[in-house]
Amino acid sequence: MLRRILHFFLPKGVDIDNPEIRSHRIFIMVLLISAIGDLMNIPTVNQIELPVVAELLFINSMVNIILLILYKYGLSLRVAAHLSIGQHAISFIIQGYYQGGVDSPALASMYLIPAVIILLLGKKDAIIWFVISLLIIIGFFVYETQNGPLPEQFLESEQIRFYATSILAMNLVIFVILLVYENTKNRAVKIIKQRHDDLVATQKRLVQSEKLASLGELTAGIAHEIQNPLNFVNNFSELSVELAEELQEEFKKLDIKGEDADYLSQILADIVSINKKSTIMEKGLMAL
Repeated sequence: MLRRILHFFLPKGVDIDNPEIRSHRIFIMVLLISAIGDLMNIPTVNQIELPVVAELLFINSMVNIILLILYKYGLSLRVAAHLSIGQHAISFIIQGYYQGGVDSPALASMYLIPAVIILLLGKKDAIIWFVISLLIIIGFFVYETQNGPLPEQFLESEQIRFYATSILAMNLVIFVILLVYENTKNRAVKIIKQRHDDLVATQKRLVQSEKLASLGELTAGIAHEIQNPLNFVNNFSELSVELAEELQEEFKKLDIKGEDADYLSQILADIVSINKKSTIMEKGLMAL
């Protein structure tokens, strides 16, 4: 179910098997968690009588949904991430003002901003948002140092509950983000490993092909070197066969008989046999 939701908001044309999809998944998950978390916190905020913050949380959730839709239809990851983080920073400032300033859970959540950005966009953008977050916290600190602590504009009897739910929500957001990051990282590692294995297999096949090609060239070279003397032997044997046939005709005229005739016949048969063997060897080498 979760994977289907993530794939629904993926930009068109994104390859789901690409390791770089990790950033897309994390961004979509962050916005979904933020939208759902803000909507779930609205009843709690209403109970502690902070209608302004309740309206702000509703606006935050709607902005996140709109950004997801725009992101699906072409808004770049960089622009969408900065817009989302920017509206969260503004939201934390307003919430911090109504929740008691430096002591508020909203300002404690400021550390999530650079943490999320470093996962989505990298170190450079995270440093920028870290400085912005730090300046916001310092601004609250300086203001309260000079003008006194900001009052907590909610029911004091609900303070413990409010703080507990806020801390729980922050930990849940962190856990889910890290879980998505771990899953997408493992998926990317698996894809990279598979591609590495395919590359190694292809390399082995190329090495084997090169060995076979080299062996073929070596065999052709050897066959060529053998063929030259073999041609000489074959030509000589053909000439010898012709001479032997002429000699055989002459021997018939001389009427040679007995052992001498058998000896001469054996010599002629050996010459013919040598000629046949050399011819077969030459044809075999020509086939190479």
